[in-house]
Amino acid sequence: MKRLICLALILSLGLVACKTTQTTTTSVEKGNTDKAAPKTELVVGTETPGTLKFFAKNNRYSAEGGFEKWHFTKVNVPNQQSKDATGLTASLVVETTSVTEKAEGLQKHLLQDDFLAAEKNPTATVDIKDVTKVEGNNYKGIAVVKIKGMTGEYPVNFELTIEKAWHVKGEVTILRKTFGLGEGNENIENEVKVTFDTDLK
Repeated sequence: MKRLICLALILSLGLVACKTTQTTTTSVEKGNTDKAAPKTELVVGTETPGTLKFFAKNNRYSAEGGFEKWHFTKVNVPNQQSKDATGLTASLVVETTSVTEKAEGLQKHLLQDDFLAAEKNPTATVDIKDVTKVEGNNYKGIAVVKIKGMTGEYPVNFELTIEKAWHVKGEVTILRKTFGLGEGNENIENEVKVTFDTDLK
């Protein structure tokens, strides 16, 4: 009888020990799961956060224009805590109908089918990827530009400053023929410089 009591006691203690171990393990696992990863995405809105300009020319005229309405849809900064733009990715949407140019006649022409075809293609998009540091606050990456359903990839360079917000200023040169801009007009130079000066928000 004593042996049976001892055996029952040993089994009871074993079950308690197993239950305690299981509870501890579950708590540790839950703790690991609940640990929040550092946030890498910046909060973005639908307001135009800065300037987006373009510069093009032919043998008679130098065009200077821009877009009044555009906004970021996503900005991801993996090294946000170290204030480093390496690995940054960003996406933005440009409203083609908001194009401006210092000559009113050209501004209206840019909306037509041989340029932006704004009625059929009311938006253009840009995706920034493969960002690496060059030196100091200067970075380089790739801009994937999509206009009128056609896509081109171009090197982009920018400078980063961080005060109240992450701010970038830089430029990218695109090739207008890739997108059928000024189609049929060989007097226009193929290279179009695009500059940006904006907060990442």
